[in-house]
Amino acid sequence: MKSILGVGPKLAKTIVQIRKHAGNLYPDSLGVIMRRPLDREDMLMLDFRPNPRLFAETLEEGD
Repeated sequence: MKSILGVGPKLAKTIVQIRKHAGNLYPDSLGVIMRRPLDREDMLMLDFRPNPRLFAETLEEGD
């Protein structure tokens, strides 16, 4: 995350926490968190595929 322009250690940590509690992020929602739209270079560095492990952890927390 810190390789993306405008994302430092504090914002990267926040994004990880949001993802942990809310699940997978999408480009639009990440752009809102970063306060700027993602450009083509950003999109090439990021992977927005759903993380099944994250989904499974979220289900376990609901028990």
